[in-house]
Amino acid sequence: MRVDSKAQTIQSAAMRALACLALTVACSSTPEQQPPEPPPESEIALASPEPVGDVARFGRASDYSAAHAGHVLLILRAGQVVYEAGQNGHLPNEVHRLNNASESFWGVLGVAADSDGLLDLDEPATFTLPEFKNDRLKREIRIRHLLDYTSGLEPGVAVLQADRTPNLNKRALTLGTVSPPGADFQYGPSHLFAFAEILRRKLEPQGMDPLAYLKDRLLDPIGLRVAAWDRDQAGNPDVAFGASLTAREWAKLGRLLIDNGLWQGETIVAAEDLREAFTNRNSTPEFAFTMWRNTEDNGGARKIRLRIFYPGSIPSLLVAAGVGNQRLYVIPSQDLVVVRFGAPDRGWQDRTFLQRLLAPDAS
Repeated sequence: MRVDSKAQTIQSAAMRALACLALTVACSSTPEQQPPEPPPESEIALASPEPVGDVARFGRASDYSAAHAGHVLLILRAGQVVYEAGQNGHLPNEVHRLNNASESFWGVLGVAADSDGLLDLDEPATFTLPEFKNDRLKREIRIRHLLDYTSGLEPGVAVLQADRTPNLNKRALTLGTVSPPGADFQYGPSHLFAFAEILRRKLEPQGMDPLAYLKDRLLDPIGLRVAAWDRDQAGNPDVAFGASLTAREWAKLGRLLIDNGLWQGETIVAAEDLREAFTNRNSTPEFAFTMWRNTEDNGGARKIRLRIFYPGSIPSLLVAAGVGNQRLYVIPSQDLVVVRFGAPDRGWQDRTFLQRLLAPDAS
């Protein structure tokens, strides 16, 4: 896995600040993009021709993506490619920056780390972060709160950017609190960088860092190749914004989730542990373990507080979402994994895209 990077053109700070209002914060230093190696067919195979109705639905979704600054659309059913297209002059196998959707790997890794005995998701953060002991609210933070983004830490939108902050982990620990742990969901990178510092300190005796552990524990076992992952000036991986990879590679994470932690018959993460993480009633309804959820409110409408992903009966939907409308949709009820890459477009709507993708009579 590449972890060093050279400068590359990125979106302006103003564009990034506007985008964070809905889902995110700004991107960090940019990676050198390497020519991607398409995965072998043994990893992601091409499916037999789809039924006419499915082809029409996929085409409608693709047209909508392309009309809203889409770059790549990839659809997998049962682990096989059923639709793949480059859009607006882009190629399907281009390496693409995930921006803040880079967070999507770390919740699953947290579950694996708990299973490995490296940490306990319910242990106080102060077990590893003595800096929190003198703060009345911080000393109540559990690791689970950090991965649910309910730790109560200030979100850190403005300050936790690698091009401005030499040590992202250390800076996150200095942020104040805005609510008691577990009381409120605050989207922002502070929680994840605090989690990364816990991982760093626990792994240091083994001569590993969080990115090496991610690669060894999760990425390599499923053959997932990241083209580049940025680091800050102190050498910490930019866990919130730093990943760049192809659509087919990101889709492997979605496949692992649909198969409840299994990969080609081998257990990578225990199914019961994943299920508990993503369905824990103590988590905020719309977000759990670094993934957005499509949950049910008291009125029966499937919705997200910040955005409605799909107002239909797919409560198991998980979404990783990044600036520029980078998306990983995991739809177990349909056995679908969908990756969409693109550029910022204010007209983009997740629910409209998903309606075209899933509804037989969508127009």
